[in-house]
Amino acid sequence: MAQVKFEIWREDYNEGVGRLVDVEDIVTAIDCSQNWICRFMPGTTEQQVMAAYAVVDHDEYDNLDEWLRDSNGLVADCPDYLKVSDESLCYESGFGFFQPCCCGADTFKMVEWWDGSNWVRSYAPDDVDGLEYDPDAETLIWDDGIVREFASVIDGMILVVYYSRYQGSYVNAEVLTPAEFATRCADDDCENPFEV
Repeated sequence: MAQVKFEIWREDYNEGVGRLVDVEDIVTAIDCSQNWICRFMPGTTEQQVMAAYAVVDHDEYDNLDEWLRDSNGLVADCPDYLKVSDESLCYESGFGFFQPCCCGADTFKMVEWWDGSNWVRSYAPDDVDGLEYDPDAETLIWDDGIVREFASVIDGMILVVYYSRYQGSYVNAEVLTPAEFATRCADDDCENPFEV
C-alpha cells in the first residue's frame, strides 16, 4: 500500500495523543446552527423558487422565509452544516440565496463516523499535525485483547497508533522520539522493534 495522508487532532487534556484522521475523511463545512438555512432539492434554481413563491397566497405567508419554513416541496432539508463542496442552492434567512461551494463563508473541519449506534462528529482543534505513512507497514507492539498498539518509523520519529476493540472508539495516535518510545517500551514491558 502507498503512503496515506493523516492528521493527528489533539485535545488539550490529552497531551500528545490525538485522533488519527485520514484526510480523505475530513469534511470542510459551513455552520448552519446560528441562523435558519435550508437546502433545496437537487437541480432547483432561484428562478423556480421565486416563480413558485409568486403564486402563493400572500395573506397566508408574509414573506419568503415563512413560506420556505412551511415545507413547500422545494426544500430538501435544514441541515446542521453544509459541506463546502455542496453545489445545491440554499437559502439563509436575512441573507438570501447562495451555494456553499462559492459563498465564502467561515468554515470548520470535521469528521463524522458511525460509532455502532449513533453518528458522531469530531471537530478539528487548533493543534493539528499532518503526516504520511503506510498503515500496512505498522509493527504490532502491544495487544491485551482490548487495545492493540502499532508503531511505524516516520522521518526518524516513532508513530504509535492505538486501536481499541470497544464499539464507538476512534483510532488515536502520537508521535514520540526514539528515546521516548524506548522508555515507553521499557515501562510497559514490551519489546522495542526499532532498537538497534
